[in-house]
Amino acid sequence: MFNNVTLIVKPTLDCNLKCKYCYAKESKYNYKGQRMSLDVVKKALDVFTKRFDVIDWIWHGGEPMLVSAEWYK
Repeated sequence: MFNNVTLIVKPTLDCNLKCKYCYAKESKYNYKGQRMSLDVVKKALDVFTKRFDVIDWIWHGGEPMLVSAEWYK
C-alpha cells in the first residue's frame, strides 16, 4: 500500500474567466451551475483516508472560487 497520494479535484468545470490561453474555450460555458456535490467530496475523503496516510488535495479546473467558502468548510 502507498503511503501518500495527490488528488486533483475539479469541483466545477464552470468558469467566469475569459483567459486567452484556455484550452476549453468552446465548452467551458456549458456547465453553468454544475458543482461537485458535498456527498461526492465526503465519499472521496472516506475512500482515500482508508487507503493513504497522507493526501495532498489540489482544487483545480474551472474556477474553484465560484463555489462559496462555506462549500470548502
